[in-house]
Amino acid sequence: MIDYIVSNRNIYSDNFRQIVYEWEDNIFESKGIDIVLLNKVYLIKPVRNLLSVVKNIKQDIRNNVGIAYCMTVDEYRFYSCLNLIPVFIDVWPKDIDKLIAMMNDNVFFVTSLDIYNIISCKCRNVSYMPLVLYSHTHSLPSL
Repeated sequence: MIDYIVSNRNIYSDNFRQIVYEWEDNIFESKGIDIVLLNKVYLIKPVRNLLSVVKNIKQDIRNNVGIAYCMTVDEYRFYSCLNLIPVFIDVWPKDIDKLIAMMNDNVFFVTSLDIYNIISCKCRNVSYMPLVLYSHTHSLPSL
């Protein structure tokens, strides 16, 4: 079960990210799943210096599982220390092997059916999450 959504809406305001923030809001409204905001310090510091920040975030959500929408494969590095299931929106064919190696045996979602079909032949821990707005009639994909 998904317990929270990690959002970077307070950091990025790019137009192309607005649909992701709408998905987050819709899931929050329909499922009552909390939205946890990342702060700029978390995203600016190099990954090796994040332990104290991650520890503070994990104190609030340590035993729970969350989701995070990642626009690219490289964006996942900001979330990799948290107990999250990433939803990758843009996975380019050149990044498929990198993604599979990075995720190891962890569960993750992709939003492109074509990319899902390629990755699912190489690893079993990927699921498909279509690009739709969630509503009260839709449910989160089961794991």
